Amino acid sequence: MHGLDAIRPNNSTTLNERNCWRKKNWLEERRNALMVVASLIATMAFQAGISPPNGNWQEDRQQPPSQSHEAGRSIMADKMPDDFAFFVGYNTTSFLASISVIILLISGLPFKWRIFTWILMIIMWIAVIATIWTYYISISCLSSRRGESTTAKAGAAVVFYGVMGIVLIGHSIRLIRKIVTFARRSRARRFSRSTTITHANI
Repeated sequence: MHGLDAIRPNNSTTLNERNCWRKKNWLEERRNALMVVASLIATMAFQAGISPPNGNWQEDRQQPPSQSHEAGRSIMADKMPDDFAFFVGYNTTSFLASISVIILLISGLPFKWRIFTWILMIIMWIAVIATIWTYYISISCLSSRRGESTTAKAGAAVVFYGVMGIVLIGHSIRLIRKIVTFARRSRARRFSRSTTITHANI
């Protein structure tokens, strides 16, 4: 046995040992999930960066000057420079955020507190949101009709706000439960102390 299996709680372990094992298990599961998601998003962002929407020019063209281009350059950069700037910005944000998470996870730093894991999760949310906008810009550039672009925008908005709403509701419920639990424990401790003081006075 090694790793978390070596400290897996059994019938003889105390409550503190069980809580310690649950905390380490939670941290390990979150790290593994973050590594998988970060690797996937980094791969997607890298591929989108070297293969932007609409592809690249296949040959050089010097005439006429208004339509000149060089082989290997992005067609989107020449035809839609504003959209391409947003595409590069969001895609770069997604790539750097996911790479940062990967570097922090493999650096060997002792992330023993949940706050560091939550920070990594926030960075991953930034990467996910940037990926969503990168996808939307790509679909908009590939769609030749305004109706298709509007449909893609509406679909992306519904999915994005729906998922964010579910996450917000879930974390709000968790926060409320923690606050209620903390309040009950504080009240129980105060009651226990007052009872102890009363018995001592008697």
